[in-house]
Amino acid sequence: MAQQLNLDRSQRVDIVCRKGDTFTLNLELKDDLGVAIDVTGHTFLMQVRVSDEDETLTDASADVPLLMTVDLTDASDGLVKFSKTAANMKDVSSGLYVYDISQNNTSTEETILYGTFKVNEDISIT
Repeated sequence: MAQQLNLDRSQRVDIVCRKGDTFTLNLELKDDLGVAIDVTGHTFLMQVRVSDEDETLTDASADVPLLMTVDLTDASDGLVKFSKTAANMKDVSSGLYVYDISQNNTSTEETILYGTFKVNEDISIT
């Protein structure tokens, strides 16, 4: 009889956004009872890459890989904001990418979300 212990608690969530638009993703982290988790002192990282095997990472505004800006202003209420400016997103080629979000506190590091990151082409260019 085969047995398995799955320690991967990450959830797949695919993201679709538009080239040239401000990217904002607001996460509200809660426990199993629906109570906000205080993430003060935690660090978060969101990376967008061409593929899951792409090991290069730059924090440049042009094209992917992208490193999203993280705002923990409301960390005590479990709120985490990931963003990239419209000017940065303007330089991202439309296409299909992959991303993940990891959370790190003093004792653990864990991927909490992952999936595809689709950038639709923009029609209006300023």
